[in-house]
Amino acid sequence: MRNRSLIRAAGLLAAFVLVTAASGLEIRRSRTEASIVQRPTGAQFIRVNFTAELTNNAIPNVTREKVEAGWQQVGGIEPQPFRILIPAACFVANRGFHVENFRCCGVQIVFGRSGALFITDFEARLVARDDGTHRFDVEASVVPPDPIHAVLGAVGGAAVHIAIGTEVARSLPVSAATVSGADPQPF
Repeated sequence: MRNRSLIRAAGLLAAFVLVTAASGLEIRRSRTEASIVQRPTGAQFIRVNFTAELTNNAIPNVTREKVEAGWQQVGGIEPQPFRILIPAACFVANRGFHVENFRCCGVQIVFGRSGALFITDFEARLVARDDGTHRFDVEASVVPPDPIHAVLGAVGGAAVHIAIGTEVARSLPVSAATVSGADPQPF
């Protein structure tokens, strides 16, 4: 049984978006949760759960396009401090798209300048919904460098961007209240 030391990074529930893609890929809402999990051996890892609701008439075919999700503190400096990079070859069509085998296809999670983090568990899905929107979900467990809390700070209260091929959308925190640490309401 895991001793779960739950330290939540503030989630985002964005009410507006900045659209930078010509075709109109938008993040309607997004939510990020991160927690530190401690194994019985004392080893720690970070569990990140991310969900975004995307709107677009035609989401690009992710079997040909790479997908990138990144988090950046508002007013921060590029590159994104926490990024998930999913090559196109990772996605398999099956009632939407999902990552079949993250270890063999080149999924990377990068934090700042420290380079790629060790991924212990990873799942990503992009699924069309009945209302014409798409839901993009990522669940990942990573072994971060010290200090472990720096990763939580990178995803908590940060602007989120999603890029599918050349289509890019960004979701910004609604206000300073989104970084207070209070759990967001699920959608």
